[in-house]
Amino acid sequence: MKKLLLIPLFLLFCLVGKAQTYNVSGVVSDNEKNPIFYCVVKIKNSNSYVTSDDKGRFTIKLPHGKNTIVFSCLGYSEKEMDLIVQDNIKNLTISMQQLSLEIDEVIVTAKQTQSKQGTSSYRIGEDALKQVQAMSLPDIMQLIPGQKLTPPNFSSTQTINLRNVGIGGQSANAFGTSIVIDGTPISNDANMQAANPSTGTGGSGNTVNSGVDLREVQVGNIESVEIVSGVASAKYGNITSGTVIVNRKAGYTPLYLSFNTTPSSYQINASKGFKLKNNLGFLNTDLDYTYSNDRPTEEAHFYQRMGIGLRWTTTILKKRNWTNTVSLNYSRQKDGLKKDEDRVIPNITETSNQRISFSINGRANFLGSLNYNLSVNYFNQKTTMQVEQSGPVPLVQPLENGTYYTSYSPLKFMQTTEMNGGPINLYSRIDASQLISVKKYEFTFLTGIEYSYDKNTGKGRVTSGDAVMPSNMPGSRGAKFHEIPASTMFSFYHESEITRKGENSKYNFRGGVRYDYMNKRYSLFSPRLSFSANYFNKLRIRAAWGLSFKAPSMLSLYPGPIYFDITNLSYYHNDPASRLAIVTTYIHQPTNEHLNPSKGDTKEIGIDYEYKGINIRLTAYNKKLTGGISTYDQLKVLEKQNYRIVSQPVGQQPIVEAIPGDIVYMPRIFSIYANNQVIDTKGFEFTIEPPKIKSTNTSFMLTGSIAQSTTYSDNARIRTSQIIGGSQASRYGAYQSSKDYRSVGTANLTTIQHFPKLRMLITFITELNIFEKRDTKDYSIYPVGYYNLRGEYIDLPNGEGSKQEYNDLHLSPNNFNYVTPPFYPNFHLQIRKETRQGHSFSFYANNCFWYNPVYTDNISNTQIRLNSRVSFGFGVSIKL
Repeated sequence: MKKLLLIPLFLLFCLVGKAQTYNVSGVVSDNEKNPIFYCVVKIKNSNSYVTSDDKGRFTIKLPHGKNTIVFSCLGYSEKEMDLIVQDNIKNLTISMQQLSLEIDEVIVTAKQTQSKQGTSSYRIGEDALKQVQAMSLPDIMQLIPGQKLTPPNFSSTQTINLRNVGIGGQSANAFGTSIVIDGTPISNDANMQAANPSTGTGGSGNTVNSGVDLREVQVGNIESVEIVSGVASAKYGNITSGTVIVNRKAGYTPLYLSFNTTPSSYQINASKGFKLKNNLGFLNTDLDYTYSNDRPTEEAHFYQRMGIGLRWTTTILKKRNWTNTVSLNYSRQKDGLKKDEDRVIPNITETSNQRISFSINGRANFLGSLNYNLSVNYFNQKTTMQVEQSGPVPLVQPLENGTYYTSYSPLKFMQTTEMNGGPINLYSRIDASQLISVKKYEFTFLTGIEYSYDKNTGKGRVTSGDAVMPSNMPGSRGAKFHEIPASTMFSFYHESEITRKGENSKYNFRGGVRYDYMNKRYSLFSPRLSFSANYFNKLRIRAAWGLSFKAPSMLSLYPGPIYFDITNLSYYHNDPASRLAIVTTYIHQPTNEHLNPSKGDTKEIGIDYEYKGINIRLTAYNKKLTGGISTYDQLKVLEKQNYRIVSQPVGQQPIVEAIPGDIVYMPRIFSIYANNQVIDTKGFEFTIEPPKIKSTNTSFMLTGSIAQSTTYSDNARIRTSQIIGGSQASRYGAYQSSKDYRSVGTANLTTIQHFPKLRMLITFITELNIFEKRDTKDYSIYPVGYYNLRGEYIDLPNGEGSKQEYNDLHLSPNNFNYVTPPFYPNFHLQIRKETRQGHSFSFYANNCFWYNPVYTDNISNTQIRLNSRVSFGFGVSIKL
């Protein structure tokens, strides 16, 4: 019923009356007067645009007054034009330059933009992608303030961590960051490939309860990336941190063959955009293959990625400027350890993921500007873990409460766990935007509805081999993923933007609200506001605030039952037929209906100044995540019934009986999910660009970030007492929660030396690691209480826990003492050279001076190396 009530509101916003507009028409061509087909002609900071036809002609409707028009086309340098519209305009002539190192303006850094997608938005274009020799999406993310430059790394999963420097909050922060590719968010909500569901950790190559593994995103077909680290538009939901928007190439391009290599990895990519006959549009194809080892001298641990993609873009109805793109993509990743016959690898983990995605997206001049997206994403996930176990231990296999008679495992045995997941995501979105101009005011309205469906169709988790089943972990004894309910989200959003233009000023206010109905149980409203004021095209003041929510993952909602195995009798005999173990299994089924979506609250203010080539951008922000989902420990006390042997028949298991009244209480600690994590980050980002030295074509950019994150949990911690004199701990201490503080200050000074005539670009980056401090507050090494072996809690008020009799519960002060590393720099070099035929060659060297300072950690008495060793890579791109 709620959904039906929202539909009339959607139609109401879409049918807003139109103000007077004028037709502006012209021709777009290149330097040689050749018409440019499929050039996007767009009103800056709006959703209104048209595309040029096969003769380069376009017609766009513009409101009265001053407008900024942006011309962009694949393979060409973006161009802006200010236009004062008071009547229809005909025969505009626009000339665009092909992307090349021969042109003067080449942007190889992340540029902060005033975007419709949100505040504090950074755009990374094609030239910057080539300059950093990106092999995966994490290489691109390094260009934004606060991120460190590191060599390509495929040896472990990679997720994005926007505006968070805290301890222990990376997974929650990454889980709340959305990766959007061509309008489709990539969902990780139905991923259940966790070896330990109680903590959400999986084998190699899994990002359960975390963000999307960025290694799986191919970069050879990317045209641009926009990172929204501030308040995102109301269009984007199911987030708490930010949004990364990836736009892939669509349009004509020559055949490019590229090869990138480092000492431990290599990548081959081929891409081409075909112009189809009979005005059928364009067909873009791309092929990617990547292979990497953990280290150049180590071949056992490997990562492999293969992908192929097709995108067909065409104009369906010229009168409505209806353009549509159909995409089909397949990718496969393998991550794990090779089997080596020459040596014994006791533990082997291998993950194989296959992904098939199909999407349709487009826009048309209907109800203003109508945009739509429909996609299906299917993952086939398989994780195999082989672990060498030491025996003998009782063979435990029960899936129900009860007491079982069993035997023993061999002295050494291999246990195999397989997880077969099949997450499927269905996603659809439709929205409409209108632009209305009334005298000095412009009104922009964006209204849309969105629906997503996540379901895991996989077989689940099974353990084979000698079946010594793990315990004390949710879902560790098998789970059927396909029986778990689906996760759904229906959303409605509206955003209104008001712009007032004066002679020397411009004011912009954007107000939006988003309604999310998550998993048929959560009704959530997310208001988002932003304001900016521009004076004399030099000074801009801005502020923003917004709320957002992220739904719990399917794994945290349905982790599976917890099995506790208590050995009542252990009788091991030389004769296998005479061996006997009696094990009692207890089952606890967590009910996580109490979990709520995590909440993100972002505030920021900023000031931008631009005058005579000087650009200064300053942003202060506060990003707070509350209700973050993580685990905490609970104590459960179980009964152990002791048995005795009555008789021992030869060649048979002994005859036993329970000893009346001989019951021992066995405490067990297990983890459960809760909305117990808070991450509060306050920070300051800056970008300073002095004027370019035109005589040498040298430019500089200083970017930096100072941030402090406070991470804490609402739940008390539990730990066992220390083992004293060889006896087992007899009680469990409870400790008040503490707050972890970590502050980091970094800056990058980038020097860009451009030689247009030589078609060469050299980038030298001085990375300044100014400070890194960590502290823990509100902690005590003394317990506030403890649990005895019967699970009874004994409170220790008024500092009583500091007494000598509780020494076994006292924590080491070293747990809360930290050494501050000193200031240290790092230096990185990037070189790219182009030929007149369009071929290019690139080289990079991280830590190019091989500068490796060390400092001593006095607490652990170890030396720590601050920089990694020198790393380098080569790249070649051939244009055919």
